[in-house]
Amino acid sequence: MFHVFTVGAHNLAANKPTNASYSVTPSSLAVDGDPYTCYLSKDARYNFFQVFLGRIHLISSVQIQLEEEKLETYKRISPGISEVWITISKNKHHTRKCGPFLEFPRSLMNFTCDPPLEGSTIMINMISKRPNKMVLCEVNVESPEVELINLNSTHSPLQILPEKSQSSSEFTPRSLDDGIFTFCIYILVIALLLFTIIEGFIIILRR
Repeated sequence: MFHVFTVGAHNLAANKPTNASYSVTPSSLAVDGDPYTCYLSKDARYNFFQVFLGRIHLISSVQIQLEEEKLETYKRISPGISEVWITISKNKHHTRKCGPFLEFPRSLMNFTCDPPLEGSTIMINMISKRPNKMVLCEVNVESPEVELINLNSTHSPLQILPEKSQSSSEFTPRSLDDGIFTFCIYILVIALLLFTIIEGFIIILRR
């Protein structure tokens, strides 16, 4: 069983470059969109995982997802008490902690940045009193920028919808106004032509 959170377009970490310490499996598995493929580290007192977003974003939260059915396995391979925390870096001189320290492992670990933090690199840190393994099945990074746009919402005030094509048989008030205007122009042209012809005849008759 998995906790469901949005991946793909809403997840700033999706398929972004990653780096990690003491890897057993590729660190990219934590951001590949598949919760059944997981990054696994070697045993160490301190482990870290980084994802590089490519540019500076405003980060509101970071979630870590694990397979709930395998929690007992994770606890067995990481028997010591471990603490996980998140840091967000804007550059190498500007790093801030996001959210609380949480005990590892849990099926879903949610770190809320209050207030949201600017950064381009997300770092997941895990420290233990004795060597332990870090497991990350999916990492989700959320931003209020994306929440505001809300790409999946059909009612988003920022969503630009394509104009509906209007068929020739579709009747609208605007098409009625256009038709009346065209008809009036047509009548006016005919009246001017008739007036010119009549005026010509009158001139001829006067001669």
